[in-house]
Amino acid sequence: MSAGTPPPVAAPGPYGGFTTAPVAVPGPPTPPPIGRTAQVYAVSAAGAVAVVLIVLVALMAAGLGPWAPTPPGGPETFANARGPATAAANAFSASGWEVIGAAGFASPVSVSLPTANFTSSVVGTGCTLDTTPSLPAALAIAAQSNVSTGAASAWIFVFKSTTGAGGLIVGVDNGRAAVWGALSGTLCATAFGFVTSLDASIADSSAVAAAVNRAGGTAFLRGAPQAYALYSISGGVSAFLTSSIASNWGVSYVDCPVTGGSGAVSSQFVATADPSNATVTLASTEPTVCAGLVGSLPANATTTPVSTALSFARPVTATNGTAYSYTFPINHTTTLIVAGELVLSANGLYGPVSPSPPIAVVTSTGVPVAVYDPAHASWLSGLSTLLLPGDAIRVGPTTTDLSGGQLLVTGQGTLSGSETVDIP
Repeated sequence: MSAGTPPPVAAPGPYGGFTTAPVAVPGPPTPPPIGRTAQVYAVSAAGAVAVVLIVLVALMAAGLGPWAPTPPGGPETFANARGPATAAANAFSASGWEVIGAAGFASPVSVSLPTANFTSSVVGTGCTLDTTPSLPAALAIAAQSNVSTGAASAWIFVFKSTTGAGGLIVGVDNGRAAVWGALSGTLCATAFGFVTSLDASIADSSAVAAAVNRAGGTAFLRGAPQAYALYSISGGVSAFLTSSIASNWGVSYVDCPVTGGSGAVSSQFVATADPSNATVTLASTEPTVCAGLVGSLPANATTTPVSTALSFARPVTATNGTAYSYTFPINHTTTLIVAGELVLSANGLYGPVSPSPPIAVVTSTGVPVAVYDPAHASWLSGLSTLLLPGDAIRVGPTTTDLSGGQLLVTGQGTLSGSETVDIP
């Protein structure tokens, strides 16, 4: 086939082939030493569930403002918020709706999360979001004295239609549920067909939080009084190319101030759990960079050329039938670099290809720890993943032969400029 002119891809979307492998939790319930592990948030094969897993982070990156009035209701667990969310979806349309993902945010301080970039976070080619008048200008987050109970002041749910009519995004803000937007389009319809719904019997976030706390979460929070919590659950994804993704609970306690702290290096406790019984499958303390690093720097900040900060070994090409994968091993980093500071794209011999091939940061053993969507120039997961020597950037699988093309790496945040890596 000719480079730069791919044949139609018989797959639901661009994010297949990436999954996070469960890791057994060792020893007693104390946090392991700081080390970079697989990220909490799994990404669906077509990116549909990824919407709900990144939207809270995207809203935070837009900037946080003061919080004023006290809303009714209060923090709720996933199970308690699911009922009002489902009722709101059914009242919006009688199509019939099933939950395929949700994310909750618990903060130790009261804040307001602007939703100005909500549409840009979830809209892409083949997937259209039509917002409703119920979408608030800002998401009011009430302070919680304890963020580790599994309850959250704000939940965002993603529903798919049982008749294939698209999807809905429903917000539950301090006990109030409303449909914020309707998702439609070819990509959404195809993607939702591959994502399984969340069974009513899955473990509640309260049970998951309790298990995570016993696995080291409580010990971590003793030294992190400013930490906020992110809870997420996504439906499984049926087999796509060579792999599938199981349904997964994710919990992250992030030791960063909810407002400010841009660029500060800190730590977070991340864990995953089996939705069927709340058994913890991964638990680790790892470094992170506090929100605000990307796209917002102090006036006196200096940047490092990305070509100075990061270098690559010779790319490795692998084939599997008609699918190609390209691995770019990281030789060294001269400064702390997180995935969110990089903008990535891969070109064929004759320039950009369509559809854009998926891109991920993987460990030396091939486990994805951050997933990038080049079509929308955004990170779907692992935004704060610290890049280490021995990691690699993997492009593919793709049905397009990129031989003679290039990987383009552009810096943002504390990095500037760009560098290219030739594909043999």
